[in-house]
Amino acid sequence: MSVVFCNYHGMSTYDDRPDPAKRLRLAREKAGFNTAKAAADRFGWVYTSYQAHERGERGIRPDVADEYAKAFGIEASDILFGGGDGEPLSVSPPGREGEKLSSEHFLAIYEKAASTVDGWILEHGDAVSHETRDKLIAREAVRLRQLVQRRLLPAG
Repeated sequence: MSVVFCNYHGMSTYDDRPDPAKRLRLAREKAGFNTAKAAADRFGWVYTSYQAHERGERGIRPDVADEYAKAFGIEASDILFGGGDGEPLSVSPPGREGEKLSSEHFLAIYEKAASTVDGWILEHGDAVSHETRDKLIAREAVRLRQLVQRRLLPAG
């Protein structure tokens, strides 16, 4: 977290961690774990790695997000992208016809989104930061997920 000084209000704080780190912590708390250490111990994760993911010090790969999501009873896409319905984290997001998207379908959507964004970046010759690239991939993945849910795009 960063601290910002406001002349009118005095000291205030804001959370500048990447959104996936914020959603990971929220998922852990919703699953009933008060501390990162408690979750890491329960699931056999390396505490320092898990803590770095929650703090936003390390990015969260899709396969790792999937592992965390299974432990917390949610979808990996909830951690990486948030709920497709505008919620910061949906407890059980619907997939096709009210079903959850499988990890296999989620990874296919993520890979398609990453490929689309990377193609756009190469085509336009733009240099973008990893953070900007990740945000673009997240937006594209949410868009693709919504198309799958509406049956406008085949799952997988």
